[in-house]
Amino acid sequence: MKSTNFKHAYALILLALTFAWAVVCLWMTWRAVQMPTDGSILGAAGVDTLLGALISWNALVIQHYFRKSTPEDNTPPK
Repeated sequence: MKSTNFKHAYALILLALTFAWAVVCLWMTWRAVQMPTDGSILGAAGVDTLLGALISWNALVIQHYFRKSTPEDNTPPK
């Protein structure tokens, strides 16, 4: 897809979801510190892992959509 509106919307929605998941991650970590049960510690580790994956996904999306591309015509660069 070459639409810049789609690229911008997709990147911003993914970024907003990452920020929202970071809030969930902070809450789960706080909960695991306050009530250190096996379930809360494993839950905090799981949401932290998914947050790391979302951060990597954001970096890949930005690199794919917004890196400097080659010229569209077939003339070689000077």
